[in-house]
Amino acid sequence: MSVWSDCNAKQAEFGIAKCNFDQETKPHRLNLDVGDAVIILKETTHWYYGYRQKAKETRGIFPKSYIHLCEYNNVNGEYCIQRTDIVEEITKVLLEWGSIAKDYFLTTNPSFPKIRRKMNELNNNRAALISGNLPLDEVRKVKLLATNQIDTGNKLLGLDMVVRDESGDILDTNAICTTELYEQHMHAVQRIDKANRLSSERGTTRTPNKYSHNILLHVNAFVCKFQEDSDLLFTLFDGETHKPISENYVVKWSRTGIARDIDQIDNNRVLFTDLSKSDLAIAKMYLVCYAIRIGSMEFKDSAESKRTSMSIANSMLNASSRKASQLSVSSSGSSSSNGEYIIRRPFGVACKDLTPFINKSDDFRGNIDLPFIMCEKETLDGTLRKLIANKDIGKIDSKMAVTIEVLRGDIKQIKEEFPRLMHTNVPVARKMGFPEVILPGDVRNDLYLTICSGEFARIAKTSEKNVECRCVWPMSRDTLCPVC
Repeated sequence: MSVWSDCNAKQAEFGIAKCNFDQETKPHRLNLDVGDAVIILKETTHWYYGYRQKAKETRGIFPKSYIHLCEYNNVNGEYCIQRTDIVEEITKVLLEWGSIAKDYFLTTNPSFPKIRRKMNELNNNRAALISGNLPLDEVRKVKLLATNQIDTGNKLLGLDMVVRDESGDILDTNAICTTELYEQHMHAVQRIDKANRLSSERGTTRTPNKYSHNILLHVNAFVCKFQEDSDLLFTLFDGETHKPISENYVVKWSRTGIARDIDQIDNNRVLFTDLSKSDLAIAKMYLVCYAIRIGSMEFKDSAESKRTSMSIANSMLNASSRKASQLSVSSSGSSSSNGEYIIRRPFGVACKDLTPFINKSDDFRGNIDLPFIMCEKETLDGTLRKLIANKDIGKIDSKMAVTIEVLRGDIKQIKEEFPRLMHTNVPVARKMGFPEVILPGDVRNDLYLTICSGEFARIAKTSEKNVECRCVWPMSRDTLCPVC
């Protein structure tokens, strides 16, 4: 029986709910919504006991897997996440501007579009600062940009002006004399006027980069009958030359209809980059997915094994149940128990023509479905050719749901303008070969290996047998390269 113990460690006293928890029918349970701040008083092996910061009178238990622990500051009895001063200032400014923006919207104030645009920019800057992916010089740049937006927004709304130093930090009025405060006040007024003038001259339109293009792919679901685990290889494909354009991105998919890797759940994203204008001018550019099943030699179809990721996506799976699901798949899916070998076999191909989406003038974002057909007695390449030609396919019941977004500019520009899309370490699938424009500092050491043919002696075999080929990169001291 688990024993409740007091939480004395600082990092175990405050957390944020990362999943909804609603069990009103069971006693002593504390209902949580995503984003709720909770104060943790006691804990066991799998449960916390505490209360929500907004409703201190109601206390109860909730699972540990639903809570993300955070370092905090206790200010006047109130718990808040420990962040930098500029992030806290942006958070308070957004809350203050939000209430004013609602009134502007209800009264059709002409300043509403301006303040909404500034709030979106501040939100993007806040996301970039929280992500932790920016170097120190970029942090200073984003900080100064955010403070300028705050000052210009306060002037637009008629709020009090904040006096800052050259680094963007708020000055302590009790530590400087009146003359110096007046000088800093005049400098702040000039800085705000200059920022407003530059903003009006620059306008609100973004100049797209016409040399570099990118496609952000997010894998949502795979509707197909599963019996074994599989690897999904995504790539961009030239329909004219019938050759891949980009490197492959691998998603390890389980038989239960979700990603086998816990870190990839709800985060199956990849950025296809280095696409030039000539690449977008291809008559037919396809998004292709090769499915490789991992299991026994023969595929045994069963009605009981028909599961779809749509049905599983609608069910509530917490982190612990997902880990248990992954463990059960890896253990029960091994063929050592039934005397069969684990091998990789072609499973099927899915593809979709992206030409109508990438040729649009503006950035495109939308959900698309990739029709999927299984390989019966053909190779993956032969199945792809049949799917592209749309011959002898018949009715297609299986499909793959993805979200694509076309972004213009290099990777650095995308991270600056879309920090909410790139807040995590999104994998990058580079173009096969070199990009049209090689930027300074872009170091690439690529080796592309194509297996054309092979000759193998039959030895004592009377018929042809399948051969599995594995390529490794040996390094010094008889070690293998781990990333190959």
